[in-house]
Amino acid sequence: MLTGHSDVKRHLSPKALGKDKKHPGLFVIQISLNISPDKDWIECFGHPRTFRVDEAHPKLAKISGNVLEFRSSEEHLEENIKWMDKYIDQANECYRQKLAAKTAETSEQGAKAEDDTEELEKINKILARL
Repeated sequence: MLTGHSDVKRHLSPKALGKDKKHPGLFVIQISLNISPDKDWIECFGHPRTFRVDEAHPKLAKISGNVLEFRSSEEHLEENIKWMDKYIDQANECYRQKLAAKTAETSEQGAKAEDDTEELEKINKILARL
């Protein structure tokens, strides 16, 4: 459900939590976010317009509360952090578009309901005379 939260941003510096036990050569990297994104934003994050196919693809990242975790090799660490920032920006853009579409849909439904109410009042006035 779209809650209409503000843009998600990286908060504080990323931090390495340790080596990935299942994938030697990769580190578990944690990024704190300024807010806890809702499921719609997380869906947007997992489906970026542009991406790299590697260990740090957003589909492989985990988001829990306001924490994003992903795996990265030391060799690609800086590059992967930059990509995570790009994925966050793309998710914000996608989320704003979804929110705008939902707002327009809600507005349209409200206008239709108002029209329906006016129409019913008109019919009831006619019926009241009978």
